[in-house]
Amino acid sequence: METLDQKLATAHLQGVRFVRLIHGYGSSGTGGDIRAAVRRHLNALRQNHKIQQFIRGESYAELSHSDKVRLTAYPELKSRLKTDSQNPGVTIVEL
Repeated sequence: METLDQKLATAHLQGVRFVRLIHGYGSSGTGGDIRAAVRRHLNALRQNHKIQQFIRGESYAELSHSDKVRLTAYPELKSRLKTDSQNPGVTIVEL
């Protein structure tokens, strides 16, 4: 989590708005420990106002229209929305 915090802080300082995290799903078929830990950590960061929000890959289909419009304004993310949709091993973080 320390490395994740460092990378997010660096991205924020560089003016990056969104970060695509690839943490994997885990080999158990029920979601791995890394994925769960990353998402718990992101939730704490959001509650402490260190990030705006995060979007789970498996939740892309449920995004509101305004969220989709905001994300598609970034060409790098627009192309990923289709490939990452329904992918529980990916999370988008809005800084």
